Amino acid sequence: MSVRASKIRRMNANAARRTLITVIAAALAPVAAAGAENTLVFDNVGGWAVKTDLNREYRCFVEADYDNGSAVRAGFNSDDGRFYISVSDFNWDWVEVGVDYAVALAFDEEPAQELAATGIVLETQFVQSGVLLHVPAELADHVVSQFMYRNEMHLSYGEEASLTLGLVGTQRATEALETCQTTMARSAESTELS
Repeated sequence: MSVRASKIRRMNANAARRTLITVIAAALAPVAAAGAENTLVFDNVGGWAVKTDLNREYRCFVEADYDNGSAVRAGFNSDDGRFYISVSDFNWDWVEVGVDYAVALAFDEEPAQELAATGIVLETQFVQSGVLLHVPAELADHVVSQFMYRNEMHLSYGEEASLTLGLVGTQRATEALETCQTTMARSAESTELS
């Protein structure tokens, strides 16, 4: 193959990537979350919204709002790639933003793991106080697996709070999270190449 033909083939590949990015952006734009200008809805799977955060290197996350006023968000950090879970509840008046807590997390009947957590404001359908659970690297695979395949998640903080939430649809949602992240990473790589 000649150098000129090789160059033309690379130019065509870059043009195809730019077209794919344009198509993805056009598909996502109409479903931007109302009031959340920094996130776009990528998909809705099993009761979970799969979203991408435009301000955090297009990192994807899954999010669910519960009828009892609770919310869960899970994804992978943009800085270190670690899995995180954020949980909020309408009744949590004990949480202070920026304060660290030791929170117990369990799935189904498994023993609880104590995790470090930080008070945050979680902006979902409800804007309310919550905690960001810091999942250590050595527990990440286990927690992701539990989140995907178990039926319930139990969270407690001393006598202040005890919360049980159903995990219906988390397997499909976590798989869609991976698809979202792969798509966004490929889009970013294509953009860098052009």
